Amino acid sequence: MPRRMRKKFLMIVVLLAVALVSNYLGFSRGFAKGLRHTNIWWVDQKSIYFDTHEILQKRQLKKHDCL
Repeated sequence: MPRRMRKKFLMIVVLLAVALVSNYLGFSRGFAKGLRHTNIWWVDQKSIYFDTHEILQKRQLKKHDCL
């Protein structure tokens, strides 16, 4: 293999490796951020659900039997 072709091949391999690593790291960061955001949303939903004052107000607005 001539020297120029070897150099071009090596450059392509390096660029491909950099692209794959940056893609993987970007996916990992995005996945972690999405997971954190989803967990925060889920905790908020559960805290709203288990807040008895909020539940009593909803039941009163729907005209269910409440104490």
